[in-house]
Amino acid sequence: MATRSTINRKLESGKIETVYCHWDGYLSNNGVLLFENYQTEEIINELFEKARMGGISSLGPIPDNCRFYNDHEEETTLVGSEKELVTEFGQEYNYLWKDGQWFVNYGQGSGFDLLFNELGKEGLVK
Repeated sequence: MATRSTINRKLESGKIETVYCHWDGYLSNNGVLLFENYQTEEIINELFEKARMGGISSLGPIPDNCRFYNDHEEETTLVGSEKELVTEFGQEYNYLWKDGQWFVNYGQGSGFDLLFNELGKEGLVK
């Protein structure tokens, strides 16, 4: 069974660009991959460029190792706020790149927490 997630980034306009990721959205997979490998605007831009034709099937350590859906008509989606992202588009895990850091929302909460802290609580980073 899939653990769905969204991977998001806050744009200079204040809007949030969101892309769907179907598999392995939990902290120990997508959370760790994003935290360890997607730490520059350049690599995040590359990921979003490749995901624009329908989303991500599974995230890899670099965009060239991701599996993308390329047969969908939808592109990435823009939303107006973090609350809208979670309530309207949110999945089991929602990752957000803003201010040079990753944040995560999961479970029933509506806020985002620093990904590093959440990974630390699970013993996934030192």
